[in-house]
This record gives sequence, C-alpha cells and structure tokens, in this order.
Amino acid sequence: MATLQSLAVTLFLEPDLNAWKIISLFQFGCILYSGVIGSGVALYLQAWCISKRGPLFSAMFNPLLTLIVTILATLWLHEEIYIGSLIGAIGVIIGLYIVLWGKAKDVVDLQEKIVDNESCGKTYLKSGLKDPLLPN
Repeated sequence: MATLQSLAVTLFLEPDLNAWKIISLFQFGCILYSGVIGSGVALYLQAWCISKRGPLFSAMFNPLLTLIVTILATLWLHEEIYIGSLIGAIGVIIGLYIVLWGKAKDVVDLQEKIVDNESCGKTYLKSGLKDPLLPN
C-alpha cells in the first residue's frame, strides 16, 4: 500500500515520466542497494530486536529514525532545521525514554515475582492471593 501511495504522490508531483528514467548504472545500483540492502538490514535488525527485547522496543525506535534523518539532513544536505522540528525531536526523545524506562521497570517488577519451585522444577509467578486458585 505504501508503494501505491508513493506512486500516486510522485506522479502527481512530477508528472513528466522522462524524469523517472534510470540513465546510468550508478543510479540503478543506488536504487538496488537502498531497496535490497537497506530494507533487508532494517528488517533483520527489527527481527533481532524483537527476539531479544520484545516488540515494544522495536516499535519505540521507529520515531527515532525521523530524528536521525533530520540530523543527517541538516549536517550532510545543509537543510534548515526549524524550531518546530527541534521541539518535536526533543519530544520524541523524551517520550521514547519515558516508555523505555516504564518497560524496564515492569521487567524488573516481573523478575522480582518469579519463584522457582525446586520440588517440581517449575517456575511460577508470586500471587497476591492467600488461597491457591488450583488445588494440588
């Protein structure tokens, strides 16, 4: 769907089809590299992050990519950065670390509730209940 949306927007913004022709092998290599290597590496890193820490961490770093692109565009492409972009970037960073801090606190709280039952070799979570839910 994103490809179709991008196609519609680009055809609207640049209706001249001659501008979209690939003229050199270098252009083709850049397109191939960004499509295959860029997407492949991004998907691999997301899958690795999800397998290590869960889907929350992967999802939380997506807004950080916008911030990284803004910084790199300012440094390398000499684009102007506006105060609204700066405030938004600071908000993204603060929100990211608040969520990550809360998630880390949940993990620590959960680890404190884990009880190893050595008699049967199983691991359970402590419960606040005084009576067991299931009889032995």
